[in-house]
Order: sequence, then C-alpha cells, then structure tokens
Amino acid sequence: MSTPVSCIDFIKSRGLNSRQFKELLNDLDLEYGDLVYHCEVWWLSRGNMLMRFYELRDEVKQFMEMKGTPVKELSDTKWLCDLAFMDDITKDVKSKQQELNIFATPFNVEPVDVPDNLQHEIIQLQSDDELKARYNNHSLLEFYRRDVALQTDRCKPEKPVASDIINSTTHLHTSRQREAVATVTLKVNKMCEKSNW
Repeated sequence: MSTPVSCIDFIKSRGLNSRQFKELLNDLDLEYGDLVYHCEVWWLSRGNMLMRFYELRDEVKQFMEMKGTPVKELSDTKWLCDLAFMDDITKDVKSKQQELNIFATPFNVEPVDVPDNLQHEIIQLQSDDELKARYNNHSLLEFYRRDVALQTDRCKPEKPVASDIINSTTHLHTSRQREAVATVTLKVNKMCEKSNW
C-alpha cells in the first residue's frame, strides 16, 4: 500500500502536479478525472483508492517519469501482479459486503436490490410490524438468533442459521472463501451454544 499512497500523495498534495495529472488524463480521454485519496481510518476508502490507482497505473507511471521521480514498482511485473490481485480481492470483498448488508439492515433495503431467491423473504420480513419492533429493540445478532429463527420455525435448525444466511447471499468461488465462511459459521455456532440457543 505504501507505493500507491506515496504516488497519490505526490500527485495530489501539490496543486500544480494535481492539475497537470488531470490534464494528462483529459488528453488521454480517460473516463476518470483524478485519483482518489485514501483514508487510514476507513478500509473502504483504501479499497476505492487502490482500485482507481490500479486502473490508472500506466498513467501514474507516465506522469511520475515525466516529473523525474520514476517508481520502480510500476515497472516490476511481480509487483503489478500483486497489485492486480489486491485489486481483485478488494472488489470481491466490497461486493460481498454489499450482499451481507442486506442482513445488517433488512428493513432498509429495497426488495428489488436483493437477490431473487431472497426477495420473497425480505418482503415478508418488512411487512411484519412485530418483527420490525423487535429489530429496533434488539442487537442484530439477538434479532436473527431469536426472532427470525422463531418466525421461521427454526429454533433448533439441523443446519446452522449463520450458514444458511451466508450461503444464500454469497457464491463461494475459492477454497479460501469457503474457509472464511466455515470460520464465521463456527464462531456464530459457538456463540449460540454459549447462550443455550
């Protein structure tokens, strides 16, 4: 992350550099007008910064060379492969987060924005005023563990509820993702066991 951050800081922290970089992008007729600053606090802004940097890597390389401060990593094939991998992972995590946000705010999502296989359940959930009141009065985990499980007659499911939720919203493409889901499922199941659910 240090190379993209230092390049962006070099370009964005000086007004002349920033204007010249924008002109370069305009001359090349690129859809992006600028780089995105990062924020140490929010990983999501880091992800946006990384994605934009990756998409503009050739232009950044050209600009840095024009300014007499070439960045050797932008010519290193291995480093560029790692950058591409990080960009892909960031995009994947961002899309998974959007899918899982359905469960973080089930009463605030539009049913048309939900995957087809969950639209009916979301509509039923949103039309139940009693569940909405429980959602407002309990923590998210309590809400799903008690209220949603009771509503769907699954107080003691054979298959863990957390696994159902995760598997219904994500498509597991890699073994690394399957391991992560298994770890989350195991932790949620242990929490449920500790509270005698």
